[in-house]
Amino acid sequence: MTTIPDTPLTLPTQAELLAELRGIRDKMRGFSFSRPEERRKLNFNASVTDRMLEAVAVAIEASPALAQSLDAQPADLREAVSYTQTFVPIVQELRLLADALDYTIAAKRAKAGAQALHAYSLSKTMNKAKDSLILVPHIAAMKAGLGNRGRRKAAAPKTAPSSTVSPKVPILAAHDPTCKV
Repeated sequence: MTTIPDTPLTLPTQAELLAELRGIRDKMRGFSFSRPEERRKLNFNASVTDRMLEAVAVAIEASPALAQSLDAQPADLREAVSYTQTFVPIVQELRLLADALDYTIAAKRAKAGAQALHAYSLSKTMNKAKDSLILVPHIAAMKAGLGNRGRRKAAAPKTAPSSTVSPKVPILAAHDPTCKV
């Protein structure tokens, strides 16, 4: 049987990972943050389909009178379609990554928690022997570290759900045939 030596896990620092994510953000021309009230105003217009944008671009090119009446340029409309087609899959991938990272963190934490709870239980059992008094202060520290893990008090009644609609759904639904609303 081969023994694999334990090697310490070297993790990237939080600062390194955040810098990498922010570097990706910096590559996205026109990237900006919005407030919820701004997002609600954008949703209706942002949900226009790619097909509609292309149809308007063609109409502007075909009609000089329409082109003069509008502030829109066909190239800008097509660039919006291209931008959407480029970045919507990235948004989806980032959401999957965030969900997987949440799970990975919880799984790692659960494994460590199970080990800690087992050690606490074993320590209490071992402490019953007269020659194991050395564990007394450690058991007290473990018990204090458990916090209030006993029965929980009845939860306060939940408030009615917010009537705010997620701003992400309309845009994805309009541009991603796999997105089901």
